[in-house]
Amino acid sequence: MVLAQESGACRLLGEDARCQAYEARPLDCRLYPFVIERDEDQRATGVTAFDPAGCGERREAAESFAELDRADAARWSELEDYQRLVARWNRFARHRERLGHRRRDEIEFFEFLGVPT
Repeated sequence: MVLAQESGACRLLGEDARCQAYEARPLDCRLYPFVIERDEDQRATGVTAFDPAGCGERREAAESFAELDRADAARWSELEDYQRLVARWNRFARHRERLGHRRRDEIEFFEFLGVPT
């Protein structure tokens, strides 16, 4: 997963090249600049580094492989939960459309996800 880019960098980078959403950043960003390599059984087998060009934040302290593995597993779990919610939202949207009801907007989508607006 990659966040939307603008002029070759993450849209969440401010004019000072610092992340504007640092405290609420997704797990992909928390794991940056690492990629956890997994085998066919989804067991962590290694760590590789992303190319750091274009990101304004870097890890200050090294983390153990076990901590990175736990964070990566949580990232995939979060992504699966999000995908289930989006699929549910889309089912509701199709149902509403069939019934002739208005489409819901972005604010209602965030509320559906439980994101404070």
